[in-house]
Amino acid sequence: MAVTQSQSQHPASVTNIAVGSYLDDAATPEAMTITLGFTPRYVLVLNATDLSKVEKWEGMAAINTLKTATAGDITVAVDSAILINSMGFVFLKALTIQNKQYGWMAIG
Repeated sequence: MAVTQSQSQHPASVTNIAVGSYLDDAATPEAMTITLGFTPRYVLVLNATDLSKVEKWEGMAAINTLKTATAGDITVAVDSAILINSMGFVFLKALTIQNKQYGWMAIG
């Protein structure tokens, strides 16, 4: 059995951290598009209304996200819930629910 490990880090002076909140009260909510000005290495989206969360970090397959349900069940989902790009991330429209309060954190 082989051990494979990877690690990368930025000097403290160039680390980017951003946090925010999001509420879409439209009848048909849109995808949550967050422009940060940097490529995040870790993204957390918390549904603060229902207390569930979705996470994605550098190195995960593009379609994978880690989901923690309200009951605490943790699964690796293959629905591309979070799409990371060079300027931020998108939380998919299919998962954005009307009148739910979201909080998010991105680390680059």
